[in-house]
Amino acid sequence: MSNSAVDYSSEYDQYLSFVDLERDAEWNVAWKAQNQKKVEELLYKYGCEIDYGYEIEVCLHRPRTSNSVDYGPRISFKSRTDKEWQKNMSVEDLIACSSSFVKGELMGMNRQSNFTGDAMS
Repeated sequence: MSNSAVDYSSEYDQYLSFVDLERDAEWNVAWKAQNQKKVEELLYKYGCEIDYGYEIEVCLHRPRTSNSVDYGPRISFKSRTDKEWQKNMSVEDLIACSSSFVKGELMGMNRQSNFTGDAMS
């Protein structure tokens, strides 16, 4: 399900399991009513960059709300990187979406020696 003529599925870096999504009553109503606009509004709220599309796939995966492995549907998508969403992002994701200069500097710092003289990596 993509709003774009370009296939961005290789850039999908996150997923939400239906196990997780079904904990939200608003999601259940929107999904059962097949209200695509509301479904996409909720996916955006959960961190999906709607402009890149998303994909429903049935596979073995680990839901976020349990430590068990589940075989069932999940929605794969590209994470939002806008300013509003950044407060919800991990440090790794913040670095990945930063400018190439900042990313290069941080990666270079990661390869520098520690106080023992051994390379850190």
